[in-house]
Amino acid sequence: MVLIGIILGLSAATCNSVAYLLSRAFLQKHHQSHFHLLAVSHLILGAVSVGLAAFLWPDNMPPLRTFGPSLLGTALFYLAAQVCFFLALKRTEASRLSPMLGSKIIILAIISVLFLDAEFTSMQWMAILFSFIAAVLLTGAGSRVPTLAIVLIAATCLGYCMSDINIAKLIPHFDSEMGTIPASIFSTSLYFIVCGIVSLIMLICLKKTPKTMWKDAIPFSILWYTAMLCLFGCFGTVGIIYGNILQSTRGIISVVLAAFISVMGFHKLEQKVSRYVLVKRIFAAALMTAAVTIFQIYKRTGQ
Repeated sequence: MVLIGIILGLSAATCNSVAYLLSRAFLQKHHQSHFHLLAVSHLILGAVSVGLAAFLWPDNMPPLRTFGPSLLGTALFYLAAQVCFFLALKRTEASRLSPMLGSKIIILAIISVLFLDAEFTSMQWMAILFSFIAAVLLTGAGSRVPTLAIVLIAATCLGYCMSDINIAKLIPHFDSEMGTIPASIFSTSLYFIVCGIVSLIMLICLKKTPKTMWKDAIPFSILWYTAMLCLFGCFGTVGIIYGNILQSTRGIISVVLAAFISVMGFHKLEQKVSRYVLVKRIFAAALMTAAVTIFQIYKRTGQ
């Protein structure tokens, strides 16, 4: 199950990185319509999730009062984080922001220790710290990130952390009846149905949405849905802390994608970087890999 969790975590990171680029392309094409992207994409995902939830619906569905709070917490904290991220994305490239999301690991670890009775050894804290340092190095490897973007990313990280904690509470409600992976997929579908309902309300409040927005939001929606399915499965199998360390590799993946996009000449999406910046990013990538390795060795040996 651990290997499956690792594969799911890395798959989520890859899909996240590509989705971030697609979201920036959407925002540039449609004049920074971040609320439209959020509403349209999640209404699409909510509609798809209705069919998926119906297919996976367990015979012994637990009462809504037992899992409802976790479901709402997962969806609402996530949507708040998405709004903050899209606002930050208006101000700088995706490859600059994606690595900064690695800082959520420290926030999540502190919340887990203070409020969830989690315990970590010195080796685990070292892995978490390495992951955080790598995220900071990746962020600093290039032009300065606007202060407002940093504040928005901090709010994004906090929202994601609270959502992740609720994910960890949501999946066990269906685990015994369905098994970890089906329970994770079912939880994802319920979560996106709630997001779709909120998105429908948003669209009613927004101005008219052109048909081209719906078409251009589909690639982002597909990648994002795949990422979240993998992420829920990863959290269900290896836990939210290790899952977040695996997901932090999206910073590395974003750097590689940014270099490729820049070489291809799409400088509106990603700026070309110097050799020094590239070397710095490679070092940060190695540090991130070390964090994942150390954390996994600890889990196997129990040291």
